[in-house]
Amino acid sequence: MKKIYFVFLLFFGNYLNAQVATINGSINSTQLNGTGSSAYHVSEFLYTETEIGVGNFTTAGTSIKRINLNVNAVGSPTTQNNIKIYLQNVSSSVTALTATTYSTAGYTEVYSGSITAATQGWIGVNLTTPFVRNAGSNLQMMIERTDNVVPVTALTLWCLNGTNLSRRYNGTAALSGATSLSLSAFRISAQFVNATDLSVVRIETLGKIPTVAAFPHQVKALVQNNGNTTIAAGTQVTLGVSGANTFNNVKTTNALIPGAQQMITFDAINSMVAGTNSVTVSVPADDNLTNNSATFDQNVTNNTFGYPDGSARNSSIGFNTGQGLLVTRHTNAMAINITGIRAYVTTSSNTIFGVVCTKQGVILGQTADYNVVPSDSLTFKSFNFTTPVSIGANDTFFIGIGQRAGAYGYFPLGTQFENPARLNTYASLPLAGGTPSFTVTLGRQIVEAIIEQVLPVTLTSFTGKKEGNNNILSWTTANELNNKGFEIMRSADGRNFSSIGFEASKNNTTTTATSYTFVDEKALVGTNYYQLKQVDKDGKATLSNVVLLKSATRKLEISTVYPNPANDKLNAIISSDKEEKVTVSITDLAGKVVSSQQVSTSNGSTNVFFNLQGLSKGTYLLRLTSTKNNEIQIEKFVKH
Repeated sequence: MKKIYFVFLLFFGNYLNAQVATINGSINSTQLNGTGSSAYHVSEFLYTETEIGVGNFTTAGTSIKRINLNVNAVGSPTTQNNIKIYLQNVSSSVTALTATTYSTAGYTEVYSGSITAATQGWIGVNLTTPFVRNAGSNLQMMIERTDNVVPVTALTLWCLNGTNLSRRYNGTAALSGATSLSLSAFRISAQFVNATDLSVVRIETLGKIPTVAAFPHQVKALVQNNGNTTIAAGTQVTLGVSGANTFNNVKTTNALIPGAQQMITFDAINSMVAGTNSVTVSVPADDNLTNNSATFDQNVTNNTFGYPDGSARNSSIGFNTGQGLLVTRHTNAMAINITGIRAYVTTSSNTIFGVVCTKQGVILGQTADYNVVPSDSLTFKSFNFTTPVSIGANDTFFIGIGQRAGAYGYFPLGTQFENPARLNTYASLPLAGGTPSFTVTLGRQIVEAIIEQVLPVTLTSFTGKKEGNNNILSWTTANELNNKGFEIMRSADGRNFSSIGFEASKNNTTTTATSYTFVDEKALVGTNYYQLKQVDKDGKATLSNVVLLKSATRKLEISTVYPNPANDKLNAIISSDKEEKVTVSITDLAGKVVSSQQVSTSNGSTNVFFNLQGLSKGTYLLRLTSTKNNEIQIEKFVKH
């Protein structure tokens, strides 16, 4: 697989705080300067005082004690031996290097040993001899490797474009005074350190995250000790989500020696509503404030997910005139049906298609071929499956596009800059599927999956039974998403339902079966109809099936008053074990009767209706009185 490289700015120049100087700039990731690709290698680089910072590293107490290099691609083997690093002060008038022969004259050897670069990003060594820089001077660095070992694959470092600021030798002959160093246009990025420096390297979450499938979701963050002192165990790492959703969590680090990394996994977020989030991870302030936090923009959607955030496309990947699949790896908490693939197309001519694969690389679904036309270039295109592709809860799978062989030699899929890229996430496969080949050097693929809308709550059962005078209702859900809870509704006729209680969701969001029970201790005499109203956190509601239970008749009583509070109408259900005449009246709190009815009850339930339109707002009493003028029951209600 090949990549089109675009020259762009990462950071530039003077990121200076205390005794840290980070020198980055316009980069080209294909250069081998630093440790090389042959049996022997030596490179020299020039850095100006302006880049390093006037006054930095000019005393014994503030001397350079660590040097970090920025890895683009990890080599093999990951540990390189016989490494020496040299530093020397040079006059500020020296602003360019010339071709010359190898010599250590004027240099101070500051490190001798090995370099291990097993991951992307900043790696480095603590110097065996701290180096004091002369104020007013520029700095020259030389790195040599003399182990006489040809790497299986070369370690690639990020380099800065610059004229005559670098020279090197890369060859099979041992270094000597006759070794010629030729000029190079690429100077490695470098970080000179005398500081406590814990950095947030990368946030791992989704750029687009779906409300219907991704929860519970755990944000992760990679932190690294870029300083020359050990980071104490228990150092806090803080997650803050703001915007459409809010969430805060704090975790702590292990003890981290210089160069050590740790992946921090925060507590699960159980649900989010649609909107835009800002996800920020931060560590305590230290000697280098420029890397103490990182922010990731996130869009919470109803039916789309993927790694791309809102940043611009910076490059393109593909198979040139060849063919294959470009995919990203995912695992969702809930079962989903993928209906399409959405990708950022960067070419004017290729034949491509959408694809979903298992974690082993077996193709599960493939869209029809699409021939890219010039107007598609630098736009999002959607590729729809004839039949949705089903993915089980917590299954790992790949989404992406396929590129068929052609004579055009293009690179059809856009990428965003991600350095260092997350591991085991971005891959290529053979066109017909096969073993994934992961990469961390080609950026974040701009590809997303489109999924079907899924019901927020799956109700698998709703039943009822009698126990004495009580009606016991039971129900079970298979999964819940953003579930506020269940309103229990009851009716005497199966048409007019009123609320008799509410059961809050036990989990809010879950992929496991959850059971609920509600006891109606004041069941209506005769027939009771029950229904559940499931309520989402955003207020949307759905109704369940109806459960019917018949209760034995009981003594005379007011079994239900609804609605309460009431507006213009009030209903009262009177339960009785015989036929008789009763009086149902409304009084104010002082006992004054404002409305009254004489009602003939039946053996069962009798509905009594009151028109409240002429009644003032306030609290009233509903009184039930027998023919013998015995007051049986009083129920309070509110008129709005």
